[in-house]
Amino acid sequence: MLFFFTPYSLSGKLFDAYDTCIQLLPNKNDWACLTDGDTMFLRSNFGHIIQEYIDAYPETGLFTAYASRCFYQYQVPSVVDQNNPSIRYHKQIANTLAKSEANGVTEIKKQIAGHLFVIQKKIWLRIREAVKKQSQNETIEGVDTAISLAILKLDLKIYLMKSVYMLHYFRLVEGIKSKHHLGYGRHLHIITPCARPENLHTIAQSINIPRTSFTWWIVFDFDQHEVDKMLIPQNAKILWHKNKNSVAGNAQRNYAIGHINDGMVYFLDDDTLLHPDLYLNTCAQGITADFIHFDQQNPDGSKRIGGTVKLNHIDTGSAVVSRIAIGDTRFRTDLYNADGFFWMAINQKYPSTLYINKFLSVYNQISKS
Repeated sequence: MLFFFTPYSLSGKLFDAYDTCIQLLPNKNDWACLTDGDTMFLRSNFGHIIQEYIDAYPETGLFTAYASRCFYQYQVPSVVDQNNPSIRYHKQIANTLAKSEANGVTEIKKQIAGHLFVIQKKIWLRIREAVKKQSQNETIEGVDTAISLAILKLDLKIYLMKSVYMLHYFRLVEGIKSKHHLGYGRHLHIITPCARPENLHTIAQSINIPRTSFTWWIVFDFDQHEVDKMLIPQNAKILWHKNKNSVAGNAQRNYAIGHINDGMVYFLDDDTLLHPDLYLNTCAQGITADFIHFDQQNPDGSKRIGGTVKLNHIDTGSAVVSRIAIGDTRFRTDLYNADGFFWMAINQKYPSTLYINKFLSVYNQISKS
């Protein structure tokens, strides 16, 4: 049987919404038609037409359909004016395609947008874990890419149903670049001065932020030939800044700051992990503070520091700050406790800070081997 859903997640996790809907199907041979909330079918017999496609191409891994607007041009008929707001205009196109392209398909061999997915439960169960892993840190955007690439990896077909044309709002008024509704907060720049590259892949696994919401800057205190390329994560921007006169990675932090112009900044040392709650508590939608500090715990769970911006009472990794607030402030390179001076200087410029009375950082979390 064919079932129809408009998946929605109150927590903003589209994968979970897809999975919940598909798991409701009583039989592994049943099919689910999943449509975005900003779409509309334009012909009353849409269900019968989709069933005809399933009957004609039963081994298909994933079906999609034409849309009035889409990020990928190959999912929009070439004759369509994507900025035309008239429902009558798009209704006429739907009627024309229904007649001229009956049961016609186009195979797509690359990622697709998810305004409409038609997938069989047994296929979903085959790709579920791969999609879950790929999209575990995402909200809405990126899940459709994970699904379509997982289908292609299994050498299954993705077919576009050429006679099915949907009205897709797709940020018609706001513009395609508008992504506020996708659940993203402020962009976070994570700076890691690195003298222990063997820890980097472990650190990478701890960064649980949507990939478009962060940039990870790794600044090596080495020459390039001194670091094994296999130790360098793929999801980071790499800088090289060797400085024998600097203490505790401070020159590397300063070097990275010089490459950043906007967003929020967090300093993540190469001997610890990103706290799983840090991003949501400091950069999520609605949080506007320029300087946020919080408690830091020891690896055994006890409190190390926190609660005040004073020398030896705040750590490099126990605050998040906007690039605007940093301004021309830099770390002293001759002091181990330069972090205290750095944060106090910023606090003098931005005295109205936000203090979060909870652990959002762990000191020296990665044990030495």
